Amino acid sequence: MTETTLSEIARLLADLADRVTFLTRDPIASRLASRARELGGRLRPGDPARWALHEQTVTVEVDVPVAVVAETLVNEGTGAVVVVASHGPVGVVAERDVVAAVAAGRPIADMDAADLISPTLVTAKPDDTIACVAALMAQHHVRHIPLIDAGRIVGVLSALDLVRALAREPAPSD
Repeated sequence: MTETTLSEIARLLADLADRVTFLTRDPIASRLASRARELGGRLRPGDPARWALHEQTVTVEVDVPVAVVAETLVNEGTGAVVVVASHGPVGVVAERDVVAAVAAGRPIADMDAADLISPTLVTAKPDDTIACVAALMAQHHVRHIPLIDAGRIVGVLSALDLVRALAREPAPSD
């Protein structure tokens, strides 16, 4: 197949996925749209944030020790975990939160995930635009934003995900 043919297929798949997602809000259609974008090129700031997701979301309970959070970050190869309670997500702990706690001399051996989260959880919807999520990150000085749909975590969008999506640099797992 020629590059033009692949490009045309990607465009058609993206259009089809957009229509299916619009009609059904189906997660499979969302993944199809994401794959179509991977084949077809860069995302645009007006595209849905869900199209920029590339990894599974890792969660930890609020009472998990910080040492376990750090181990989870390393073992899962992710920059952040979503902290959850019985009623849903309550915060995000990123690598830099753990490093900052250690650097500040905080007693992390006696701390749990709840001790590292911000007082306010900044979230977005999967259909919010990439530009909207980037603006939220800048406004709230965060690098990871959970995408929430009907109270369910769809994924976590990182600043690096946004850069990769807009620059079309493939993720390491691609």
